[in-house]
Amino acid sequence: MFGSDKDVRVIFEVNFTDAEDIALARIFLLEQKDTRSVLNAPAIAYHDKAPPQEVIAAFPGAMDNVKTSNGSISFLVSEKSISKGMDLPLSQLIGFRQYLHYHLHAIKI
Repeated sequence: MFGSDKDVRVIFEVNFTDAEDIALARIFLLEQKDTRSVLNAPAIAYHDKAPPQEVIAAFPGAMDNVKTSNGSISFLVSEKSISKGMDLPLSQLIGFRQYLHYHLHAIKI
């Protein structure tokens, strides 16, 4: 997590071992950028080639030898995102892993 006066960026690494999961997760994560149009949704950025700049700046060299299958995804939680309370944004962040796994499983069926 990286914070500023107006927002917080939460970053998750995404790593799968199965080749089919890797391919499906990449497609699914690339589609997450479309959530910007949803009212009060946190901004989402998918970093599949390199770690986010915040991680590189805060921990220089720490990600040099780290290999993730699908990079990382970051959520920018702003004041607008929590204007109606923190319950929904927090539950979405906490449940993102289950959300991702559920949809990958549903795609395979």
